Amino acid sequence: MMNTYLGRHYACVAKNFRILLDDRNVTEVIGVHTQGRSNDDVEELFIKKQHCRYLPLNVGAHFKNLEVLYVMNSNLQQLIDGDLDGLTKLNNFDVSHNPIEQLGKNFFVGHSSITVISFYDCHLKHIDPQALAPLTNLEEAHFQQNVCIDLKADDDFLMPNLRRTIANSCKESESEVLNRHDSKKL
Repeated sequence: MMNTYLGRHYACVAKNFRILLDDRNVTEVIGVHTQGRSNDDVEELFIKKQHCRYLPLNVGAHFKNLEVLYVMNSNLQQLIDGDLDGLTKLNNFDVSHNPIEQLGKNFFVGHSSITVISFYDCHLKHIDPQALAPLTNLEEAHFQQNVCIDLKADDDFLMPNLRRTIANSCKESESEVLNRHDSKKL
């Protein structure tokens, strides 16, 4: 990992990063800090063009003041409830340009501090109608270029309309629910 300033945040830029389902727990962070800085000063984690099928776990134990998490164009495929546990100061979550197909009801539970989310170009087919409910401080949500929702930038900021659009456009069809249950039986 490399540490630098990106915008107003002291940031960590991930290099040679690879996360698989059975090996998601971050146990060590190696990198060079700017003089007088440490992992406790990192406010932004920037993961781009890495191999990250799942979000890394235990990031908050290494970066206690993390406010911004970007995982972009890294083949992120699935968001699992609890992925954001330990990220108590997180206010910006961006997973743009990843093949994520669904956003579950409980993914954001416990993270009301998040004010900005971005799922730009994520192939979303299903978003639980209650997925954004825990985000009581949400100011911006970007869902352009997804399968079930493709709003213009101006539309994304209208939270009541966004929640209504998600409820109407991003629910699973009966056949998708049956297929998901049948595949679990195999």
